[in-house]
Amino acid sequence: MFLLSWAQLSRKESIEMLTPNFDRSILHPRRPPHYCSAIDEMYTRHSSLHLVKSKKQNPAPSLVSRIYYLTTKDVQVLQSNANQHGKQYSKLVAFSAYLWKLLILSQGIQSDKNCSIGVVIDGRTRLENMGIPSNYFGNVLSLPFVEAQASDIKSQPLSWSAKLIHNVI
Repeated sequence: MFLLSWAQLSRKESIEMLTPNFDRSILHPRRPPHYCSAIDEMYTRHSSLHLVKSKKQNPAPSLVSRIYYLTTKDVQVLQSNANQHGKQYSKLVAFSAYLWKLLILSQGIQSDKNCSIGVVIDGRTRLENMGIPSNYFGNVLSLPFVEAQASDIKSQPLSWSAKLIHNVI
């Protein structure tokens, strides 16, 4: 609600004045409580990581930060590659599928390994369909994951990965 109002103000549009609704009793997540053991496999315990101590005084950083620029045409090409077989996927799904494939190829991940990707999505529209008021104030984010074998992601066309990602969103 706040970000929507901010965006409307930045576009010099009139904003809808709604009193925020902070009532958390509207939501009933996992009632009755439900726990899926598959979540245990999504994370690695810190104690199980093998940390290597560097002998150098100033070791090189293990992570590299980069910024890439994609033109509109680049995104359109990705989207058209993902949209093979008649299904129309969003730019986000097409780019996520491309990034998933690119990371697996660039990291040299073994073909028999399973690889996951998670995409943060805004669940607010899904809640509004369930009767949640439009003035409900709070984060409504989800992080659905999809998993596939590295060999499939490497060998299948981009549309295959895009379909997997689209299905979890």
